[in-house]
Amino acid sequence: MRKFVTFLVASGLAMGTALAHQQGKKLHLADAPPDQQVEAITYCNGVYRVTTKEGSPVEYREFDLRFKTDGGPDGPAPGTPVVTRAGMRGDRGFVIFFAPGEISPLIKDEC
Repeated sequence: MRKFVTFLVASGLAMGTALAHQQGKKLHLADAPPDQQVEAITYCNGVYRVTTKEGSPVEYREFDLRFKTDGGPDGPAPGTPVVTRAGMRGDRGFVIFFAPGEISPLIKDEC
């Protein structure tokens, strides 16, 4: 067994398997339900408030929200960013945009 584990580590197979489990299945963000489609993002005193098209607001501390882009075939539709929960407790999140130019215009600085 020890030789087998050594082989896996040396060949990189163990790391690839671990990464595959961590990353999970790739989502098709263009098919996201309304409770994940972002309608508005506001920022106030270190807190982002993300409101979905369903109307559900979720607050994230600024350090716990990441902005990403995915213009590929599995990404969101142009102009329709998607929010996904992350972290072991769901206390972090990603907002994924189609293109970088969509990020700043959507975020409003208001308290």
